[in-house]
Amino acid sequence: MYKRSKFHIPTLSPLDKKPALNYSLYIAYNRLIGFSIVAIHGFASHPSSAWTYQDGDGKSVNWLKDESMLPAVCPKARILAFGYDSMPVGTNPTRKSIPNIAMSLLEGLMMKRKDCPNRPIIFLGHCLGGLIALKVHSGKTIPFSTS
Repeated sequence: MYKRSKFHIPTLSPLDKKPALNYSLYIAYNRLIGFSIVAIHGFASHPSSAWTYQDGDGKSVNWLKDESMLPAVCPKARILAFGYDSMPVGTNPTRKSIPNIAMSLLEGLMMKRKDCPNRPIIFLGHCLGGLIALKVHSGKTIPFSTS
């Protein structure tokens, strides 16, 4: 039986604003869904700024959700961004382990994908996000049954 997560996983949150970082899975772009892309940011980053750059006019472009970027190349993808506390130092450094963060991502994915559990997933990880994706992909983080 699926255990409900103790973490708040919002159904939709705008990536333009920087919400408080709890473990959250945000829908960055949603179209006719053939597969999912899950972007996982790295150390000392945030899901709303990790995948953003400044264009020549000084405009911020989030390449996960801007229609001329990743959605143009993957028109049948639902693009999600996973947010977690990744600040390694400072006044309130994170104390979460990679397996704990991976488990939070898995719980969020189970909630977002309950209507389509067999849809293919592509994980896109930067820095620590790549290690989290590897941990999720290894399957060794799942301590509960989904049946």
